[in-house]
Amino acid sequence: MTGLILDLARSWWEWCGAVSAQTAVLFAVVAVLDRLLRPWVGPKLLSALWLLVIVKLLVPPTLGSPLSLSNLWEDAALLVVPLPAMGAPDGGAALFAWLLGCVAFGAACLWRWRGMRREWLGEASEPVPDALAASCREAAVRLGLKRPPEVRVGRSVAGPAVVGFVRPLVVLPARLVGTSSCEEIEHVLLHEFAHIKRRDPLLQLFGLIAQIVFWFHPCVWLARRRLSELAEHCCDQAVAAALGGATAGYRRTLLRAARPMLAPRAFGSRAFGSLGFFRRRSQLLVRIERLDRLERGRVKVTRPLLRRTAASGLCSLVLVTCVPLAQPRAGEAEPFPLSIESLRGCLQLRYAVHAALARQRIDPDANQPPNI
Repeated sequence: MTGLILDLARSWWEWCGAVSAQTAVLFAVVAVLDRLLRPWVGPKLLSALWLLVIVKLLVPPTLGSPLSLSNLWEDAALLVVPLPAMGAPDGGAALFAWLLGCVAFGAACLWRWRGMRREWLGEASEPVPDALAASCREAAVRLGLKRPPEVRVGRSVAGPAVVGFVRPLVVLPARLVGTSSCEEIEHVLLHEFAHIKRRDPLLQLFGLIAQIVFWFHPCVWLARRRLSELAEHCCDQAVAAALGGATAGYRRTLLRAARPMLAPRAFGSRAFGSLGFFRRRSQLLVRIERLDRLERGRVKVTRPLLRRTAASGLCSLVLVTCVPLAQPRAGEAEPFPLSIESLRGCLQLRYAVHAALARQRIDPDANQPPNI
């Protein structure tokens, strides 16, 4: 039983180490592309590229491709070399530490998520009034949703947010509902409904599971953070399209809704399972600047067919060249199949002699000459 556990731990360490190394390579490639293409492409393409980093964690590390980027690197075999052979720590201890980290981080996420739902969706929340229900239906129609999601008003909510994963609902702060105009409430609903239309809650759940499993990998944390930022830009772009490109009022709504969230406690209370108007203070200026560029026409909301084709081609190129990073290791090539019938002359005689000697070492009583 102990040997089985050690073999399982060794296999896990080899697989996890190879996946981690390959994910780091893909992360570097996507980070460079993000930096270079950010002024020229939209957030949807960048989101697709960063999503490949999370998807890479599910791809077997032994998967290769003739077009793989590893074919250009002589030492690419290091990405699939068993780590214990490279001086890695004991497999059993590493497996125990990984399991302990997964349980601790997963329990912390679950505790924060349940506390957030109890605080935001408990007795302190109530359904939206009838006057606001009409705005919800109108916002759903403008975004192309078949039916508006459930919307609740919370008294202890710092800002608007989408709560939940499978059946998400929108929570609005009572302060915002009581003091905002119909236009501002419409802007908020459009943004939060855009998250639901894009299925960002499910994407967040997928990223959270990957982050729990690979809690030790910094690239997973950074990739999930970048995906969260790009999701906000995508929703801002969807709101700008629904408003016909007039984003001045929407920018004012962003600034007004950000005032009560500038306190550190408001951001510190963010729990897993929520998609809010703001994830970090530093992103506010970036979002406003991009909205200004949208309104001035520097960034087009609707992209031509050629640009969409180029974006799909770039994602496909990264998928084919950077996701399958395995390369056959030296010494693993299949031996050339030899048979005595394929040899002629003295080579056939040497083959027969060596075969007889090999049989004699295994069985000394086997003195029969080989059948040629």
